[in-house]
Amino acid sequence: MLRDAAEDRWDGHVVDFPLEEALDSRAIRWYRLHFSQTNPGFDESLTDEEFLYQWGYLAKRDGVLVPTRAAILVFGSPVAIHQMLPRPTLDAQWIPAGLHDPLPEMRWLDRVVYEENLITTWQGLVAKYYQYEPRPFRGIDPHTLMRDDTPPGYRVFREAAINLLIHQDYADHSRKAVIKFYRDGVQFWNPGDVFGAEEHLLEPGEKEVRNPRIAAAFRRLALCEQAGTGLRMMQALWHDLGYQTPSYRNDRAHKAFEFLLPLVMTAEQTEPKTPSSGPGRDQDGTRMGLGRDQDRTGLSGDQVMILQACVTPKSTSELMSLMHRTNRTKFREANITPLLATGLLEMTLPTAPSSKHQRYRTTEAGKAIIPGAGNDTVYAVEPAPATQ
Repeated sequence: MLRDAAEDRWDGHVVDFPLEEALDSRAIRWYRLHFSQTNPGFDESLTDEEFLYQWGYLAKRDGVLVPTRAAILVFGSPVAIHQMLPRPTLDAQWIPAGLHDPLPEMRWLDRVVYEENLITTWQGLVAKYYQYEPRPFRGIDPHTLMRDDTPPGYRVFREAAINLLIHQDYADHSRKAVIKFYRDGVQFWNPGDVFGAEEHLLEPGEKEVRNPRIAAAFRRLALCEQAGTGLRMMQALWHDLGYQTPSYRNDRAHKAFEFLLPLVMTAEQTEPKTPSSGPGRDQDGTRMGLGRDQDRTGLSGDQVMILQACVTPKSTSELMSLMHRTNRTKFREANITPLLATGLLEMTLPTAPSSKHQRYRTTEAGKAIIPGAGNDTVYAVEPAPATQ
């Protein structure tokens, strides 16, 4: 409470750390490239230090430039981040269960814990999101002549994820932000409750911000709403996609904020108008896998989920636990055998098919079926379009 009431925001304080060791030149280069594209007309001849000083991320102390906490969080080197923040910036988990299901034996299908600056964290999260998210081809962009296959739910996911990064309480040194992709929803959990009056949360217009310099850095790239929280926009766009309206819970007692994107259709909508955020859809109609790409590949949701899981080799028992199946013979006949026969899956011990050490691994042909496979490099250096 005292932190939030302080006149000087936490992210504006200077850090006693050598400037020559404090910054990640790659993050700054990426940021300035997209800054110039979004904000044409600014002086591009400035050095990185001049640029950061101009925008308030560096300060002068006794005539010497020193980094602020915002500079290190947004653009910091690994050593500077770890010296200042003793916990990760984000934990992203893909969980093979519903929100209210018992915790499965395999706690997550995939998990990435980010301990880098916020630019690198955002790049990594977008790469993972595109890896799992169905990306229907909608044509060629007439300006860039590139494929237009941005996931329809991307803008809502981007707003929610950026809010998680810019509004969390980084002075909380024990709890980290978490995004959990369930079969039936995407849950965003943040250390730090709503900054300011909760009753004005859904109202348009300017709001008090916990980390104004961090928020401004992402807003200057048009990666999030320029004012307010974006909650009304997210609720409206998500509902337009055919899903139930997102909800939030502001926990003042435990200083936490939770936002939920439900992957459940509204009563009048039995199928999504377009594929949306999170993994795809399995045979039971819950989301986890390839979604509409099943129509293109002819694979079942379970088969696609197996291909995704077996990027890291898995045993039959591990796969059955992941899929909540109990009949081993039926499971093999319906899933493992067809995938082996088509060359999408392979044995790690092909000369000993019955070995208790047998694992199954997705082949290169199988990886080509998975949405976004092979695109990590692209999305690790460029954000998805910020104007959608």
